[in-house]
Amino acid sequence: MLCGYYQQLVTGYRLQWAQRDAGWAATQGLAGKPADGWLTDIRREPTSEGCLKVSVGVRGAFNRQSTLTQLFCPPFNDSLPE
Repeated sequence: MLCGYYQQLVTGYRLQWAQRDAGWAATQGLAGKPADGWLTDIRREPTSEGCLKVSVGVRGAFNRQSTLTQLFCPPFNDSLPE
């Protein structure tokens, strides 16, 4: 019984760390510095208010994935990810 509990606990921690890694990789993508070893997809969509909605999706090993979106409004001040 204790062994099964331990296995579930370890699995939970692994999933938590995998999601944390994916979030970090997406943050790097939004900063314009795609993380090595991650497939990064950056999408830019203009809004009706003149802003730019930037979404970064990442996918890594073991199906780790995350998506972050940030709204950039003028003046942009060279802060847009490439």
